[in-house]
Amino acid sequence: THPIVVNTTPGTIAGIPSVCTGATTTLTNATSGGTWTSSNISIATVGSATGVVSGVAAGVCNITYTLGGGCNTSISVTVNASPNVSVFYPPTTTSICVGAGNTITVNSPSLGAATYTASYDLSGANTSTGNTATLVMGSSTGTFAIPSGLLTGIGATTTTITTITNSLGCVSTLTTSNTATFNVNALPSVYTVSGGGSYCTGGAGVHVLLSGSQTGVNY
Repeated sequence: THPIVVNTTPGTIAGIPSVCTGATTTLTNATSGGTWTSSNISIATVGSATGVVSGVAAGVCNITYTLGGGCNTSISVTVNASPNVSVFYPPTTTSICVGAGNTITVNSPSLGAATYTASYDLSGANTSTGNTATLVMGSSTGTFAIPSGLLTGIGATTTTITTITNSLGCVSTLTTSNTATFNVNALPSVYTVSGGGSYCTGGAGVHVLLSGSQTGVNY
């Protein structure tokens, strides 16, 4: 007679089988004691004891969980590309009058033409955090809008773009070349017009009075 050893087969791998480049996702298996491996470490690596998958480059690879007896199970993991912000120049904008919104121009040849979500903070005369806007990029530049409701204070305001998110939900964080400062200018005071009237051709004209007008403002 010859003994036959029947080895345990691991259960189904659980967890989210997709990850962004530069991010991680954790896979688990109910059968303990196994080892995790990746079929292509140029696409994704995995902690041999933890099951933590790290996205390296866009693509698909198999993550395998193997028990000591050699039995294993695998799952296909997709790695999605995060927004490429490797070339990102300081954004630009112009000053506005209070009551108006503003447009921020993003300058990034590496980002690529697509629609993204830009997260940004405001500081200075207008302060808010965690704002989001739709960023529509062309080949190297794109724009997003800051609504007037966030720009009610008078004075210099700085926009700091914190993250860029693509349609796959992958996020890239910005830490440099990501701010633009603009002025929110006050509107002239309300004034009353009086005087005027008719006069003859070649005459000296008539006076127009601006009651409540401001010194240094051109009307």
